Amino acid sequence: SDLLINDVFLVIRTSRTTQHSRMPSILQTWFHFSPNTTHVITNGELADLYPFISSDFYPHLHQTHCKPKYSVANLCCQTAAEFHLYYQQQYKYQWLCRFDDDQYVNVPRLIEYLRQFSADN
Repeated sequence: SDLLINDVFLVIRTSRTTQHSRMPSILQTWFHFSPNTTHVITNGELADLYPFISSDFYPHLHQTHCKPKYSVANLCCQTAAEFHLYYQQQYKYQWLCRFDDDQYVNVPRLIEYLRQFSADN
């Protein structure tokens, strides 16, 4: 397959309680493999993440109004925000991959892996 990184919409879910400790390392490492197609969903303050990325990518940071308490309802709220964001732009992408803020993603290997599959199935 001729899948490229620009064909994959990456979403990172973080939260008000974890974004301070987890997101800086993501934004300074694997985010750089695909900054144009990587988006961050959080119920925390977006400005807290600004020091770690270029202002060109501020539009890739998305604040939800989901409650910070860890519950099924609030996780569903965050997930709904992820899908809503994707569906607004789905015509641009073949794949949606979502990750939590405690995961490290080897983006080149992810693309290599996805090439084994058809996005149409």
